[in-house]
Amino acid sequence: MLMRIRSTQPDVRRHRPDYQLIAAIAALLIVGLVTLFAIGPRQVQFMNGLGHDLATQHFFWRQFRAVILGVAAFLFMSKFPYKWLIRLATAIFIGAILANLVLWVASTQGWSIAPQIGGAYRWLRFGPLSIQPSELLKVSLAIWLPTFLARQRQLGHINDWFTFGIATAAVGVAAFFTAITQSDLGTTIVVAAIGFAIMFFSGISYKKLFGLIAVALLAGGLFMISSPFRRARIETFLQGEAIVYEVTAENFHARQALLAVSQGGLTGVGIGDSVFASGYLPESLNDSIFAILGEIFGFVGLMGILGLYGWLFMRMLRTVALLHDYTARLIAAGIFAWIAVQVLINIFAMTSLIPITGIVLPLLSYGGTSMLIILAVLGLIFQLSRYTGCEVIKPEQEEVTDTSPPRPPKSPRSPLPPKPKPPKPSTPTPPRRRRTF
Repeated sequence: MLMRIRSTQPDVRRHRPDYQLIAAIAALLIVGLVTLFAIGPRQVQFMNGLGHDLATQHFFWRQFRAVILGVAAFLFMSKFPYKWLIRLATAIFIGAILANLVLWVASTQGWSIAPQIGGAYRWLRFGPLSIQPSELLKVSLAIWLPTFLARQRQLGHINDWFTFGIATAAVGVAAFFTAITQSDLGTTIVVAAIGFAIMFFSGISYKKLFGLIAVALLAGGLFMISSPFRRARIETFLQGEAIVYEVTAENFHARQALLAVSQGGLTGVGIGDSVFASGYLPESLNDSIFAILGEIFGFVGLMGILGLYGWLFMRMLRTVALLHDYTARLIAAGIFAWIAVQVLINIFAMTSLIPITGIVLPLLSYGGTSMLIILAVLGLIFQLSRYTGCEVIKPEQEEVTDTSPPRPPKSPRSPLPPKPKPPKPSTPTPPRRRRTF
């Protein structure tokens, strides 16, 4: 028997978007550009000492161009109809899988399009153009998985094992490429967070989700202890504050990050006076930018930056909560989990709350591909904020499944004249009696 889905909510008309999203994003971009303008020359001086020949503001202008392209991507995605994007979800996901497959093959065959950087193969280079396929994988998963789950929900199969298996397999394939072929544990955690958030908001049974979390934690633990390099990072993390007093090759990055944050004190050393950006902190422009921010702006500045991220996340969560469209809300939830988890991983790693992982800080770190992709998906969130309702939609209010066969349309009835009211029965009045004295 065919099933029909009847929405209990009225259609939401397109309205004014959430401009607070733009304000929070712009504030973070300004902080990132000012920081790169201040510390870029010191990094250039360090690299020129190693034999390079870079201009004084080399990194700033490259980042400025990346921001301009990212703003263009933001504007494009804010106007491109998201329902068209849903129709292209399968093609986008297949394209991302193929890009990661090409990277895997190129890295194993030693092709020049997949250079080894930092001991890992994570980039595809075609002349002056560089692409990070893992970023494309995150975007495609955040679009395809909600589309698939929405289709299964319409069919009434959201809690079937087939639906759960296909969704888990999609997340597993994405995690395979980031973890096994690219040795990127941080991106693997972000991919898993995207998949879990989407399945959580989709209405899949909590029992299935808890089982999936247990399996994911077990697989992640085995993956972390399978490599001597990752085991050394775990041992460094377990040393705690002892890494400050004893310098080794394994704990150097974590030690320098802690020293940079502590060097800032309450108000920081000031813009342009960073010491650790001069080659004393690895990846000071991208992965370690939070530690440099702590050195420059101090504790007060870091609290302000965290406040900007909190502002951005609250506006994103508001969009997720008020979206009436089921597929759109899952897409927004996946993007929120992506950016929030990536921010938390980077900050926790720089403050030694978790082992060091190579993952950039969104909107602040140096990097063209990450900036372009992050601003593009935030543009999609900005577009979805035009279709929010006035109150939070509960899962049981979204859709009501009607399994009864369709009823024939009712024939219009001709108006009938009103029936005359029956006359009221008259009651005889008793004769009036005279008084006698």
